[in-house]
This record gives sequence, C-alpha cells and structure tokens, in this order.
Amino acid sequence: MKRVTIKDVAERAGVSYGTVSRALSDHPEISEATKRRIRDLCEEMGYVPNMAARGLVKQSTQVIGLIVPDVSNPFFSEIALEIEMTARAKGYHILVCNTTRSTEWEYEAAEQLLRQQIDGLIISPVTPESMARVQELCGSLPLVCMGDNHNGGCTYVSNDNVRGGYIGGRYLTQLGHRQIAFIGGRTTSNTNRLRTEGFRRAMAEAGCEGIVVECPPEMDDNRRYNELAHQFLAARPPVTAIFSYSDRFALGVMQAASELGLRIPEDLSLLGYDNIVYASLPRINLTSISHHKRTLGRMAVNRLIARIEGDTAEYHDILEPELIIRGTCRGIRSSL
Repeated sequence: MKRVTIKDVAERAGVSYGTVSRALSDHPEISEATKRRIRDLCEEMGYVPNMAARGLVKQSTQVIGLIVPDVSNPFFSEIALEIEMTARAKGYHILVCNTTRSTEWEYEAAEQLLRQQIDGLIISPVTPESMARVQELCGSLPLVCMGDNHNGGCTYVSNDNVRGGYIGGRYLTQLGHRQIAFIGGRTTSNTNRLRTEGFRRAMAEAGCEGIVVECPPEMDDNRRYNELAHQFLAARPPVTAIFSYSDRFALGVMQAASELGLRIPEDLSLLGYDNIVYASLPRINLTSISHHKRTLGRMAVNRLIARIEGDTAEYHDILEPELIIRGTCRGIRSSL
C-alpha cells in the first residue's frame, strides 16, 4: 500500500505543500475554513504525518511508541515495564498499543502513534508481512523490531530461537524421552518456525521423530490454549513429554492435564519457553527456556534512541537462550 504524502494532499487540495503544512500546524496565517478543508482531506485520504520529516522543523516530543500483541501476557508486560523504565531513565516516555495479534489493529496502532508525533517506534509484530506494512508506513521514522517476525531491512533484537528450540528438545531427550511433542506455535510466526527447526534438529540427533502441533493464526488467549491442549491430551497420543512454544501455553497444558487426571511430571514432563514471572511460583515450578526479556527490552530502547539521535547503522542483536531447570520434567528409562 502506497503511503499518502503531504504532497498528495496538497495536489488534491489545489494548494502548496507549505500551505498544507501550516494548516496542520494550526498556523494563524491560514484561515479556519482552509484548515478544516485540509484536515477533512487528510482524514479522507488516510494521510499520516511523517514524523521523522516533521522532526526537522519541530522539537522532539521525547515520546516512543511501543506496539505489542497483548500487554496482559506476562511475557510482554515484563518487557514493556523494562522498556518504560529504561526509556524514562533517558528522558523518554512510552505510549503502548496492543494488537491482540490482529494485523489490522497493528497497522491502526502504528497510524495512531504516528499521529501522536512519536520520535521512534518499538514493535513486536504479528507476522513478517504485517511488519513490512508498518515499515512502509513509518518511512524513515526510527524503528526497532523485537523478535523474528520480520524480513530483514531493520534493526532488531531477538533471541536465538533455533538454539532455544534445540536446547529444549535436547534436554528432554537427555532425560530419556523419545515420544515428545512440540505444541503451541502459530503457523504464521517466524518465531514458531525457528523454534520448531531447533526442536526437529534435536529430535533428529536423538533418532526421534517428534510431533509438532501448531495453533491457528488467530489463537492467542488462555481459554483457547487450554482447549487445544485438552484436545491433544484427550486423544491420548503416545507422548511422555511436551515442549510448549510458550510458558503461557504451558499453563494451558497444566490445566488440561489436571482435568484429565494426568500428573506433571509423573505422567507427563512439561517444558515451557519464555521464563515468565509465574513460572517460578512454587505450585507451578515450570522448567522453561529463558531468553532474558529484560535485557531484550533494554537493548531495544538503547538501539532505538541511538537511531533517534542519528545512528543510521542497522543492528541485529541475538540473545543466547538459557535452560532454567525447575520441577516439571523428570528422567525416564529409554524404551529404545
């Protein structure tokens, strides 16, 4: 989709570029009738001000936009808090938008944040395709992507998801498991693809086939996680361990297992990914893969502020995941 520019608005209005700019800035030299007409045209044409360009003539707002799928998800709430604390220490404020993994909401959120004259944007995109749309919309506005849902051409901060998938799969095989399922990732997610790749690599090394169960693209709430986990476990697949795409999904597996009378780890070992704050609670005690969320948030802010201040280099920061062993996995005797 071609981004509507201020020149497009000027041509439609039959006025100069400068007149449109002054009208949008509420300049006293422009009549109220002209201001209203130009604002109506901007609304009709879907014009979003290019804040990077306006920054050349206007003072910085010291505001950073943050777009995440769902700040109620402990994974993203922990990152958002770290981003806000880091940004505030550097004199910036944060505006947060949630997408609920809707690509349309994501695009609308980016439009709204641009209208707020943000100095830069940090985004955890829904898909690589939706990220490309946001990049086009933002133009030269400083932008940093969190995670792997992009197609390159941007500064991003992520963890080594292939490595994380491999570490988790290898840990379960080292415990003696051979019937293992990787469950929960969305089919449209690069992150899921990379974690699955690492998991399959670990299965191949151990001579295991491994089962991969993916979520529909729209699935992203606890009730649906529980439903998918319940359906999978109720079918009594021949698995002794589940490697969950996320800790949030792992909680759904825990609930489903309890409803079906399965004990963790006695009947089923369970491994999560994200190491959210709830994972360490005594009654959960979830073994998980950590990719250092707070470090990721701090790095995203620092990279973005560097770009806001004029650094034009493109950075690709990849954090090393870490296995956090707790109490939801147990060793078994190999059946081979």
